[in-house]
Formats: sequence, structure tokens, C-alpha cells
Amino acid sequence: EPSYFDTKRRPPNIIPRLPLPIFVLNMPKSGTETIQEYFQCGMGKYWAAHHQYRDLEGELDELAICELENVVNDRPMVEGCGRFAVYTDAGYMWKDDDDDDNHNGDKQKKCFYPGVHGLENIAKYYPRATLRRIAW
Repeated sequence: EPSYFDTKRRPPNIIPRLPLPIFVLNMPKSGTETIQEYFQCGMGKYWAAHHQYRDLEGELDELAICELENVVNDRPMVEGCGRFAVYTDAGYMWKDDDDDDNHNGDKQKKCFYPGVHGLENIAKYYPRATLRRIAW
């Protein structure tokens, strides 16, 4: 799937020298929806992703699952995860039925956050990307 950094396609109204993609590194409830709206205001509605994206068939998918699968398989993190200039809030939590129960008999939760678990992938495949960290 071609993307904005594979072609000359760039969002309108963006500083021409700002390296793309932009990864907004975050933790839960850190204001990423507001950050996404900020980028959409300056670049247009379809240039920033937050939680979900539409795949090639038009189906709505979870951004974090796509990113996680790419990181696990040593592929560029956002390959096949929509064609956006900005990726915000891709955190994901789940319970793995194959794992042992914790001391309360509940399944352990697992999580994936690109700003924690995907940094090596970003450095490897997107060395010129812009990183924006959100602090609480």
C-alpha cells in the first residue's frame, strides 16, 4: 500500500520540512484526541489517525492491532495501517486466554503502546520521523 512518505503526496498547510510521519507518543487518557483534532484542523480531516482506520476494503480496524502485528513481525510499524501523516493514541489492552491466571483467577492483561513497545521499530524504519511526546 503506497503512503504519503512513499510518494510526493503531502498534507496541505504543513511545514514542508517537517519529517513525516508524526508519531504522537502517549499513555492512556493523555489528550490524544485533542492532539488529533489539532492536526486535523491544520492539515485536514483525513491526515491524522486516532484509535481506528479504514483498511483497503473500507472496514474499520484498530490501529494498535495493525501496529502491534507489524512490530512483532519486524515490519515498518504503520505499514498497511492507513495512509496518515499523524498517528495518535494507538494504545491497546487485551486479555490472553492462553496465559496463566493471576492470583485472583483473572487473566492477565497485556498492552501495546507504540511509545513504549514500538520505539526500536520507529528508530529502525522511520529514522527521520517526527516524534511528539505527550506528558500529563
